[in-house]
Amino acid sequence: MIAAIIKDSIKVTGELLLIFLCFGLVSCSESPEPEPRSEVTRSVPANSNQALLNALGTHTETVILGSSDGPQIIITPEFSARVLGASIGGAHDENMMWVDSTIMDGTFWQKKPYFWNSGGLRSWIAPEDLFFVDADKNPESWFVPETLDPALFKKTAQGDNEVTFEAEVELPANIGKVYRFTLSRRLALLTDPPSGAGQIPADVSYMGIAKTHSLTNLSDDVIGVDLPYVCLWSLLQINPSGTILVPLKDGSDPKTAYREYFNPLGDRLVVRNNI
Repeated sequence: MIAAIIKDSIKVTGELLLIFLCFGLVSCSESPEPEPRSEVTRSVPANSNQALLNALGTHTETVILGSSDGPQIIITPEFSARVLGASIGGAHDENMMWVDSTIMDGTFWQKKPYFWNSGGLRSWIAPEDLFFVDADKNPESWFVPETLDPALFKKTAQGDNEVTFEAEVELPANIGKVYRFTLSRRLALLTDPPSGAGQIPADVSYMGIAKTHSLTNLSDDVIGVDLPYVCLWSLLQINPSGTILVPLKDGSDPKTAYREYFNPLGDRLVVRNNI
């Protein structure tokens, strides 16, 4: 079973907009054995962290948190500092993140500019009708600004299980204005469940990713006064086996808290109590 435990809060102070998102992923699958120390190389599962690392190769920088035989995440600073790989059991275990197929077959690198969405967990900026469509707001004109994704982030700090990245972004708006800001992303690998998750059964393996991202205005124009308000989204793109549980706050109506943007889930979706 795979579960997502989501907490989020918003704080606005002057020109600084912060959105915090923490989520946990748990699995009942057993952790794989450590990599054998021999000249015989174990075959690499197609949908694994190691397969992703092999596909990325020398094409782009990667930052790895965790171990090869335990919880592990893979971050790509040059592609918006997104988490592109997340595995509970290490390099040869299932990568729970959705990754664009052209990354895995190598065709992604053959055309520049690179496709904006390589996959994984990424930051996004709203409202889309301010940045992602032409001035007439025709939905057929929808595009992703290259300065936003894939934005080039630089590592500013790193500890044992956490890393922080920053990027300076100039994002044109369709009102004839340009937003200039610093986008910061702090990512941490969690090996112990948060207190709010309750007691985890002994036969369940756990890993978590804590993410904090912030936007700091660099322009003399004040956001919310001279410029329209903006906000940060945290978009998680996953494709794991198992079941996803999304808890809602007490008092929330699941029918209004959930919206299908694209293909209906049909009987794959069950709404029960606060989940």
